[in-house]
Order: sequence, then structure tokens, then C-alpha cells
Amino acid sequence: MYVLSITRPPVNGAAFGKATVLEPRAHKAHAASQASKILREHNPGMDRSTADRYGLQIARKDLGVECVEASTGLRFRIDPLDRAPNACPCCERLVNFEDHALAGSDDAYCLGCFTWKRGMEPCLPENTAHSTSEETS
Repeated sequence: MYVLSITRPPVNGAAFGKATVLEPRAHKAHAASQASKILREHNPGMDRSTADRYGLQIARKDLGVECVEASTGLRFRIDPLDRAPNACPCCERLVNFEDHALAGSDDAYCLGCFTWKRGMEPCLPENTAHSTSEETS
């Protein structure tokens, strides 16, 4: 089983974009085919064959390798289900399995919202997907 995650470009001073982790698929190629649909939603001018070819490129990448689609700025990655990332419940930044000891659960916070260091202020735009103006993000 594999999962596709999509991260949108950061907005309003945020260091990271908001992420979505899609439902697992049985095959890596099936997870990648989800990217084609997402690309066409974000760029209606993109024809289906171009979006499908980009999905195939994602499927050919190693697991956990991020791919950026230039016209939309969307970032895609495929991970095995047992090492799936999650979106931070506070800011929606992608939390990768290797980020910290508690990563890997659906409710794991990102390194910027739960800083893991005493005295460090959490949820700053330069460390999270929080924007400088949350109303417009």
C-alpha cells in the first residue's frame, strides 16, 4: 500500500505550504495516478495526457522523493503506508516519518508547531505552514 501526499506552495510568509495526504492505494502507480487528477484541478488548462505523463514521472521516482510540478508549484511524494507522512493538525505542514520520534501518527505535530526545544516559540511562519495573516491563507 502506498500514499500520495500533495503540498501546495507556501503563502503569506509561511515557510511551508499546506499538505494533504490522500487515501492509500494498493500500487505505487495507482497512487501516482491521483496526481494527474489533482494537477488538472489546479491547472484547468493542462491536458490529460500531460498530467498523466507527470503522474508516471512521480511513479518512477524512489519512495519518499519529492517532485515539484513547475506550472502549479505543487509538490508530490509517494510513501509506503507504513512510513506515511501526515499533515500537522495545527498548520497542515507535511510531517515526514523521519522528522522526529513521534512522527508517523496521524496527529503528529510538525517541527515548527511543537518545537521539541525549550524556549523556542512554536507556530512561527518561518517554521510552519502558518501564514503571517491566517485569514488569507
